[in-house]
Amino acid sequence: MEPKTAGRPPDADSERTRAGLIEAAIHRFARQGLASTTLRQVAETAGVSSGTLYHYFSSKQALYHEAYLAATDDQLSDFKATCAELQTIRECTAALLDCAYRRSVTKPDVGVFILRAWVERNAEQQEPMPVTQEILDFYDSIAQIGIRSGEVTEQTAPQAVDSIRCMLWGVSAISVTGRSPYDGVEGMKLFVTGEIHSR
Repeated sequence: MEPKTAGRPPDADSERTRAGLIEAAIHRFARQGLASTTLRQVAETAGVSSGTLYHYFSSKQALYHEAYLAATDDQLSDFKATCAELQTIRECTAALLDCAYRRSVTKPDVGVFILRAWVERNAEQQEPMPVTQEILDFYDSIAQIGIRSGEVTEQTAPQAVDSIRCMLWGVSAISVTGRSPYDGVEGMKLFVTGEIHSR
C-alpha cells in the first residue's frame, strides 16, 4: 500500500476523492452516529490521510451535512426513477416500498444514515436536517398523481403523502435493528393494494 500523504495527493482525481470521502462518511455515520465517528476513521475508511480529508471538509459537521445531502439526493434519484411511468398513487406506493427494500440490501447505509441524522439532530435539539425543495417537489408529484387518478382529493392528498413517507421511514427503521424489512414491506403492500383481507 502506498503511504498516505498530507494534504491533497498530487494528480488525485478531485471529484473521485471527494465522493469517496462522502461515501466513507455515510458508512461511518450510519453505523456509529455523529458523536462516535471521528474524521480520522472516515479518512481511514476512504483510504486517504486526515490532511486530505481536511482539504475537502473543514469540520465534522460540514462533512456530516454534505454526506446527508448526498445520501438524500441518491435516494431521491432512485425514487424518481421508480415512479416516472406510474399512473396511480397505489402503484407508486408499492413501487417505492419495493425500491426502499431493494436499497436496504444494496445500499443499506444510505437509508439508515438519513434516519439516524434526523433522530440525532432532534435528540440534540438542533435544527433538523433540511428537506430539500427537490424532495418536496417529488412528494407533491406523487400527490398530483393521486389527484389525477381520483384516488385522493386536494384535501386528502397530504395525508396520503405523509402515510407514504411514514412507510418508507419504517423500512429504514427496521433496517436499523439489523432485521430484514422484507416481510414488513410485503405486508404494507398488501394494505396499499387492498389485498390484506383476501389472504
